[in-house]
Amino acid sequence: MFIYRVGIDTGGTFTDAVLLDDGGNMQVFKSSTTPDDFSIGVIDCLAEAATSLHCELSEFLRDVSVIAHGSTVATNAVLTSNGAKVGSISTKGFRDTLELRRRKRPGEWFRKVRPVEPLCPRYLSLEVDERLRYTGEIITPLDEKDVLDAIKVFQDAGVESIAVCLLFSVINPIHEIRVQEIIESEYPAAFISLSSDVLPQLREYERTSTVVLDAYVSPMSLFSCKRGDIFGTIASGGGGHGDPIERPVNSVRHDVRNGFVSIESARDDYGVVIDPEDYEIDIAATDALRSSR
Repeated sequence: MFIYRVGIDTGGTFTDAVLLDDGGNMQVFKSSTTPDDFSIGVIDCLAEAATSLHCELSEFLRDVSVIAHGSTVATNAVLTSNGAKVGSISTKGFRDTLELRRRKRPGEWFRKVRPVEPLCPRYLSLEVDERLRYTGEIITPLDEKDVLDAIKVFQDAGVESIAVCLLFSVINPIHEIRVQEIIESEYPAAFISLSSDVLPQLREYERTSTVVLDAYVSPMSLFSCKRGDIFGTIASGGGGHGDPIERPVNSVRHDVRNGFVSIESARDDYGVVIDPEDYEIDIAATDALRSSR
């Protein structure tokens, strides 16, 4: 009985899978990408592999040690302007952060470049009354009525995904978390991206633009976790450990060379040892493993 490793790439037209057994034999399978639910194309590829081995999908998956998945879906959505309809919520007075950008541009040539249209239009960039001190203390409590009013606007406009970026939420995310709770209660169909989760760093424009991009591609990235029985815990190819659904924006820069891989694959293929308890790289164990090779 062979143990298999599977690599899958979801592209704009086709979903491809490469099957490698522990004897070094490789097979390639292809199915059509299914934009309404990208997981279907992935499952179709796996089903093709199972059929070629004359077994049921569930039986085949029991013999799979790792599934590595990469995708250009989010990248394609940005390039073709085909992402979700996004609304954003910001601290009162900071509605135009996305439009203002950074004043300074790197080099003479960039001064002649016309800015692209924001992924979230201004009429859907709404404000709520709240304010935190730079140290995280609450100066102005969150006005929950403002949040409810914003949700009503989003519902009427058919917004699919909501980006939340409040001032100094990287120090204290209490107001962003409360906004999320209200949205989940009043508008459960909407996807939600919090800046304190997506990019917990200072600098308002960078955080705002990143969380809006995350919201823009979120609906396209959800397929990675729709089949929990097949896709278990996975790690980002850029290092560390986490579920890609919590960082959809990262998938914009992923391709088949640095998609998501398992902890076991990181150890076996790249000689990197990750502690499964806290998901940190064990430097000593990694050095020892590489020295033994």
